[in-house]
Formats: sequence, structure tokens, C-alpha cells
Amino acid sequence: MSLKKNFYQALSELLSGENPAGSEPERPAAMPQTEPDLSAETPQAASGQEAAPYVREEPGAHSAASAWKNPFQREAPPRRQSDAPPPPSGAFPQVNEMTVISKNTIVVGDIRSLANVTIEGNVRGRVEILKDATVQGMLVGDLACKNARLQGSSVQGNVLSKENVFIDHNTTVLGDLAAQYASIDGRVKGNIEAGGKVEFLENAIIAGDVYTNSISVADGANIKGFVSTAYLNEHGDAAFPSQVVIDEETLLSMK
Repeated sequence: MSLKKNFYQALSELLSGENPAGSEPERPAAMPQTEPDLSAETPQAASGQEAAPYVREEPGAHSAASAWKNPFQREAPPRRQSDAPPPPSGAFPQVNEMTVISKNTIVVGDIRSLANVTIEGNVRGRVEILKDATVQGMLVGDLACKNARLQGSSVQGNVLSKENVFIDHNTTVLGDLAAQYASIDGRVKGNIEAGGKVEFLENAIIAGDVYTNSISVADGANIKGFVSTAYLNEHGDAAFPSQVVIDEETLLSMK
């Protein structure tokens, strides 16, 4: 067959749609990609709310959006340590309040306090303290407190303590003293009353009566006054018999 005749035969087969022998079979056409049906009723549409339009995200779009930063948005400043919330009240032990009257201070007038008081200066007036008092200066007036500690001080007035009184060897008290327990190593001119015990140390000099339940006197202490204990104060002469009698039976038994 000539070349021209073969060309016309191939052309006629191509036009007629027949697959010539030895040619590759036709590949099935790819199925078209269908978009999701957005006409279906969504829960938002069923509830009457307008449904958000469907947006197809391209790969890498989320990472690109997260990397983008708004230049007009101000960042919150870092939190300072002072802005931290305060610790709970029970985290630290509470410190007792203290009122101090310094050495170069002079107070004329009464003093009343609910806290501990230390008097290093000079006070002329009555001092009433709910807690403890420490006197290291001069006080002209009465002192009423829970516990009293007189160290190197001079007091002209009565000292009333609900619990304990401590007086060192450099202290002078011109007035009465009342407490549950008293330890005295200084000089006191006045009456002393103690519901518990009184201890007079070796440097104590007392000019006044002493009323107490128990007494301890160290060697060297000087007491000028009447000393009475609670036992004799409560029972009086009941501890002693009215007289000493020797009966006749005792005399006959001795013969």
C-alpha cells in the first residue's frame, strides 16, 4: 500500500471515531470536583440566626495569620513585683505594737495605751497601759499595767500590776506596790501587797508593811515594817489554842 493511501485510511478512521489497532485506549475523564452543598440548613439557620459563610482555607493560611501582628495593638506592660497580690494574713507572724517615749522626751499629762509602752524619758502624769510597761526613766504619777519592769528608774507614785513586777537594784519607788508576784532588788518606800509570792533579793531595802501569801528574803535584804502572810490574815488567832492546860490525869500518870 502506498504511503498516500495509508495516510488517507488513518485520517478516515480518526474522523469516524474508531480506535485504530495498537493505539492507547482513552483514559476516563476525571470526575469534576463538587463544592459542598451550602443549601443545607445549618443549626444556626434553624434557630433563626444567620449562618456564617463557608470559607475554604488554603494550606498554610492559619500559620500565616498567626504570624501576622497588628502594629496598632498595644501590648500590656509586664507585671511588676509590687503589683502582686498581698500575701494572706496568716503567712507572717504579727508583731506586737510598742510605744516608746524616748530618753530626751518630756511628757506632761496622762498616758493611756492598748499596746506595750517603754518609758525612757520623763513623764509627769498617770500611766494606764493594757499590756506591759517598762520604765527606764522618771515617772511622777501612778502606773497601772499588766506586767511592770522597772530598770534604773525613779518612780514617785503607786504601782499596780495585774500579774508580775520586777524591780532591779538601780530603781527607787516612792509609793505602794500591788501585784500577784513581785521580785524586788531595789528600794521601795511604801506598802507591798502580793497575792502570790514576794522575793526580796540581796540589794532590797523596804520601808513599809508587806502583805503576801509567801515570802522569800535573801541574805542582805533589809525590811523595816510589818510582815503578814495570807494564812494569818484569813484565820487570825484560830491557829493557836487559847491556853495550855495540864489535866489531872496526866499528873497522876507521872507519879
